[in-house]
Amino acid sequence: MMPFFDDHLSLDEAKQHYRQLARQYHPDVARDDGKTMQIINAEYEQFTLRKERPAIAVAAPGLHADPHAWFAAMKQAAQAAAHATPEARHHAARQAAAHRPIDATSSPPPPIHTAPAPAPAPAPAPTPAATPAPAPAPTPAATPAAASAPAPATPAPPRARAPRSSPAQRKPVVSLNQREEADYQSARFAAKDKYGCRRSGNAVIFWEDDSWGCIECVAVLTPSNPRHEIRKNGSVVHSEPATRKWKAERQEIIARARCLI
Repeated sequence: MMPFFDDHLSLDEAKQHYRQLARQYHPDVARDDGKTMQIINAEYEQFTLRKERPAIAVAAPGLHADPHAWFAAMKQAAQAAAHATPEARHHAARQAAAHRPIDATSSPPPPIHTAPAPAPAPAPAPTPAATPAPAPAPTPAATPAAASAPAPATPAPPRARAPRSSPAQRKPVVSLNQREEADYQSARFAAKDKYGCRRSGNAVIFWEDDSWGCIECVAVLTPSNPRHEIRKNGSVVHSEPATRKWKAERQEIIARARCLI
């Protein structure tokens, strides 16, 4: 059992939980040189691999099945699963669970014993023929055309189409740069924490000066592109990637920003 990711979580829930853990145990917040984030990243990778690559869908062998044939089927299924997409592997697992193949070498099911049908009673002996009674007059039969004519089919109701959403109702697509800029603008108006930083989302303002214009040192903690920036009146004038040596890098960024005053 993983300490951070439970097996009952789905891929979407695990992804959202990973983002929350990344904000909670980031080296800037946890102050542990990134040791906790290394454990979280390794467990998240193992969790996604286990969810995206399910077990090989091969039915268990029967009572009298050939073990060499079953092993060959396992090997063939493993080779096919190695080159299949996650959707194909999930579909194969569902098909194997719903339709288990029957082994031809297994013992057949026991026969069902039924009671024999009673013998038919003998027909009665014919009696001496008397004067035959006149045959009844034939009744008028319905015309073949009227008898074979099918009933009129009821027309199916038309399918109702779902209303299309207007452009005003569609949600706008927000890019990564727009989210980072929104976090930076929110951090400018956020209250300082106990470390003297202003935080909002993935943006952290760890130094600022208002002597000659607003000069700020910002850490953008986006997992895909972490970096340190110097902003003057909101515009980026310098940017460099952030590594695990973030303490020394921030001191260099602050010294570079002092030169702009």
